[in-house]
Amino acid sequence: MTVVQPDAPSADPPRSETIEELFAALESPLLSYALRLLGDRAQAEDAVQDAFMKLHTQFAEVREPRRWLYRTVQMNTRTDLSLALKVDAAQTVSAGVRYTILGLLFAGFALAAWLSRQKMRKLSDHQP
Repeated sequence: MTVVQPDAPSADPPRSETIEELFAALESPLLSYALRLLGDRAQAEDAVQDAFMKLHTQFAEVREPRRWLYRTVQMNTRTDLSLALKVDAAQTVSAGVRYTILGLLFAGFALAAWLSRQKMRKLSDHQP
């Protein structure tokens, strides 16, 4: 079987949409997609805006901008969710540490009070 090779490498098909046309066509669907992933409108808007800003800087290199935008929005939402989980975990740990420290302080004060009472009893037992 003979495989025929073209004389010249095939060029990428000419891009039919401008970034402005992509924005007009995809802003709303991408926002809905990000909102479903994040559950927060402000974060969803940020994820979509960031994706379009990245596309603007890399537009000449991106061969499939529609697919690229959806993938970038998905990655942005994962980053946002990851950061939110880390912040939530840090706050939970922080609260736990805070309560542990308060508990230790309370135990320390209680121990100091008990020792003080014991010392007072010893002193009162030794008085004539």
